[in-house]
Amino acid sequence: MTYGTVEDLRALAGIVGPDEFREALENAPAGVLDARSWACWNLKFGCFPAPPLPVRRGL
Repeated sequence: MTYGTVEDLRALAGIVGPDEFREALENAPAGVLDARSWACWNLKFGCFPAPPLPVRRGL
């Protein structure tokens, strides 16, 4: 979801549906998505403004 190309997204369209993409977004671990990708995917799935990016918690 961060590094995929348009071709990658087209290939996944027949395999992964919107519910799976939304679930991946909702459960994304900290550090996986950059701010731009986070905002873009949240907008695509109707979450605007996007919630804060997931953050790593200290041990």
